[in-house]
Order: sequence, then structure tokens, then C-alpha cells
Amino acid sequence: MDKDILYGLRIDKALGLIFELISVTNHSERALRAELIKSIEHGKIKLTDKDGSRGEYYIIENNGNISVYDKQGYVFTLRMLKYHGF
Repeated sequence: MDKDILYGLRIDKALGLIFELISVTNHSERALRAELIKSIEHGKIKLTDKDGSRGEYYIIENNGNISVYDKQGYVFTLRMLKYHGF
């Protein structure tokens, strides 16, 4: 995969809600990062890794951006390019 990547959230027919890495130069190149479980926390959508081994979770902010957290707390925010809602 290219060093230039996008992070994507989508619904897969077989896996459900997934978080993946997508090549900027070739959108057909994708790498699965996590299968996710959706819940609501403090009025926001929280997405948690199904297997929970990494301790990562994602919060969809009101503006559509995704804040990434791990066991130590806030990591970074992914800026929304296109939002279809959940």
C-alpha cells in the first residue's frame, strides 16, 4: 500500500461496520483495521473494536470528524471528507 492513505468507515455486508485504510492513489487497495460495534455515549456515536484487544475506540463528533482514543486517552482526530450518517 502507498504511504499516502485515507482512513475509512463503511458498512460491509459480511463484516458489518468496519474501519479500514485506503490507498489514496488506488482506492481498490484497502486494508481492514477493525470490525466495529456501535453504541451511544454522552450523546455521541462511539465505535469500539469488536475484539477489544487494542483498546482503541472512535467517537464521531458533531461535525462528522472522528476522534481516535486508546488506553492512554486521546490520540488524534480524523477529518471528515464525506459523511453519510449512521
